[in-house]
Amino acid sequence: MSSTAVVLLLIAAFTHAGWNFLGKRDHPTLAYFLVANTMGVVCVLPILIYYCSKISFIPPTVWVFSIISGFFLASYMTALAGAYRVGDMS
Repeated sequence: MSSTAVVLLLIAAFTHAGWNFLGKRDHPTLAYFLVANTMGVVCVLPILIYYCSKISFIPPTVWVFSIISGFFLASYMTALAGAYRVGDMS
């Protein structure tokens, strides 16, 4: 595994653990997770804009899978906020 992959993996792991810790601590609502994910999108948006100008065509199946993925992510966030509201999961 390349060093870039290891660094990205560690960043993802610590980021994921960090926002879960903050979400658990602050008695989260669905709005909390919406704001957290919006901030993630804002951070990644410049990279997306840069690379979208270099891609000439995105197949329709990619858009379908992206929408399906978004639906499952929204369902996960809703369930996670509800679970944290009900009790401690650790």
